[in-house]
Amino acid sequence: MIRSLISMAALASVLSLIGCAEGTIDDADTGGGNTCGNGAIDTGEACDGTLLGGATCLAEGFDGGALSCTASCRLDTSQCTTMTEECGDGVVNGTDACDGGDLAGETCETQGFDGGTLACFGTCTFNTSGCTTDVNSICGDGTVEGVEECDDNNDATEVCDYGQTSCTVCAAGCVEEDGATSFCGDDFTDTDAGEGCDDGNTVTEECAYGEESCTVCNDSCAEVAGATSFCGDSVADGFNGEECDDGNDVDDDSCSNTCTVVGATDCGNNTVDDGEDCDDGNRITEECAYGETSCDVCDSTCSTIAGATSFCGDEVIHVNNGEDCDLGTGNTNECDYGVTTCTVCLPGCTEGPGSTSFCGDGSIDSANGEACDDTNTDPGDGCDANCQIEGSTGDEVEPNNSIGEAQVLTEGDYTGFNVEDGDDDFLSTTVCDGGLLIVTVTFDETAADVDLRLSDTSNGELDTSGTSGGTETVSWLNETGSEAAAVTQVFVYTGTGGTPGADADYDVSVEIRGCDGDDIFEDNDGVFDGPFFEGEQNVSIDNLVAADDDYFTFLLCAGGSVSATASFAHSDGDINLELVEVTITSTEPFTFTSAVVETSTSMDDNETVTHTNNSVGLAFYDVHVIAPAGGSAPYTLAWTLTGCDAAAETGDSCLLDSECISDNADGICLENDGLFPNGYCSQFCDTAGGTGVAAGCNAGDVCEFIGGTTNICFKSCTADTDCRDSEGYECDQFDVCYPAAQ
Repeated sequence: MIRSLISMAALASVLSLIGCAEGTIDDADTGGGNTCGNGAIDTGEACDGTLLGGATCLAEGFDGGALSCTASCRLDTSQCTTMTEECGDGVVNGTDACDGGDLAGETCETQGFDGGTLACFGTCTFNTSGCTTDVNSICGDGTVEGVEECDDNNDATEVCDYGQTSCTVCAAGCVEEDGATSFCGDDFTDTDAGEGCDDGNTVTEECAYGEESCTVCNDSCAEVAGATSFCGDSVADGFNGEECDDGNDVDDDSCSNTCTVVGATDCGNNTVDDGEDCDDGNRITEECAYGETSCDVCDSTCSTIAGATSFCGDEVIHVNNGEDCDLGTGNTNECDYGVTTCTVCLPGCTEGPGSTSFCGDGSIDSANGEACDDTNTDPGDGCDANCQIEGSTGDEVEPNNSIGEAQVLTEGDYTGFNVEDGDDDFLSTTVCDGGLLIVTVTFDETAADVDLRLSDTSNGELDTSGTSGGTETVSWLNETGSEAAAVTQVFVYTGTGGTPGADADYDVSVEIRGCDGDDIFEDNDGVFDGPFFEGEQNVSIDNLVAADDDYFTFLLCAGGSVSATASFAHSDGDINLELVEVTITSTEPFTFTSAVVETSTSMDDNETVTHTNNSVGLAFYDVHVIAPAGGSAPYTLAWTLTGCDAAAETGDSCLLDSECISDNADGICLENDGLFPNGYCSQFCDTAGGTGVAAGCNAGDVCEFIGGTTNICFKSCTADTDCRDSEGYECDQFDVCYPAAQ
């Protein structure tokens, strides 16, 4: 109840007048044999001891508090309370500790309890009756309990490990706080950690030009001798104006003691005279431009020599070229596993924050042994503090039952997953622009039939896989123009032939191609290792990168020709091209031989090879793109086949079913370990002994019984010359083309 101060004052005045008239407030002796203190309220007494005659602070016009009785049996209202004008308005203000549901951010924990529900009395004071205390919560016992944020088995405040630029520690009182740091580059020499110096950076400086020696603080905070450059060190330092340096301070030879060329010479006149290799108009020995790993320069004597180099990755910090650091092959984008933040020497030789991977970051890092990662290190939720799967169900971290709850997987192999009918799993992977994602799930098909659906984050379908075997694979090429995520839905198929109510353990393999500077067809580094292009007449593949050799396989019909071109800029690196013919020698075990039939090794921008298949049947070929020596270059590959437009008729050579045409059904290519040399186009038919379309064959072909319930179409003939006789076929007694001596 809210009362104004004016009405309360008026009410108090009225009560005072009434009390005086009845003798209930005035403590003066009433006389006439005072019985106050006898434990009974007698005439003239308002109370006696603990007997208040039903009076309360509320009845006396107050809002709460404790009413008592004086030694003279008069009511004592000194402990009664009156609410402020703000109490009860639902907002903490004035002297309110709380007001209704407004607890001013306080909880049972902030009031010194371990848990429970904090409430507010009508007098705007805290009601802690719903708070609880865990008598077993002890800071330092190694178990996080009650109000503890952490418990590392002690009550001390640790510091960050040396080298960490930030960390969180479990401090005294079992609360988490930022730990004190010490690292090379913090401008404090930590001798306990082995630092000999600390100049506030991790750059190894050089001595000033002209100094023959000095001491510097290097990139690991140790005092070392600095690199020097001075006239007389036998190195012509063109950057600092030296024309020559003959390693001495003699002033009357060809190189003065100030490192300038003396004596008559034409070197430096910008004309290559007799005896000179070069002349660039000066007598300074230049260096290679920053970033070049090698170059030739014209030195101070007009001779061509290998220039001194400076580039990111040479383990020398070139401050003048913007380098902060250089660890050579140690330059990296990544922090050590388990570190939540760090500073690294980036591949561009600048210091910056490294990318992190640690248990609790929400991404499963299988390369570092993580089997799950549910964004925390709490035990008992399916994924433990070491990112290992908990429990005996075999299921991965739940919930992951929708696109929004999808478990994040990076590239790698994962085990220990389980999917149940009615409890689908969603797995999300981010792919760079131009990258190819391949997700493969393997499982025991006798337990359940597991299928896959790949979608974008808006549930737009990208791919599906629903075979009946124990392996399902979906893939997606990201052509959105930016990095994007794809979500794999793993579910139990319950349709016709499915397994309602079943569940299955499964493993996941996530492969991402084309996001590491290479192309999406890797690994295609050897003959017959590349992608196979079936039946393609014109192939064009953009934006490949020749960081290593690439192979692409295709088939060419007998008499057909191929023209393959790799398009690139020669200034990016010289790419060469080969065409390799591949001959299969056996299928069990699979073996083959290969031979280069065409090459192109010009010094121009593009390379082209052409070839005609003069064999009697189809042949496999590999286009072999040869990477530039010691480097890489982007290129586009395209090839065109001519002379192979007609599909194969019954009896023609083949390697693939898709090459064979049929008037009635899908064509098939008969090939059985050499039974049908170079393959034999055919199709299944219905009427053994029948001829032509009515029998289920092409016009004029014959339907023959070959065993079981199978009939096959064969080419009709009148002579061996109708039957590819040079390849081992004859016109048999049934007047059909069939392998000879079979």
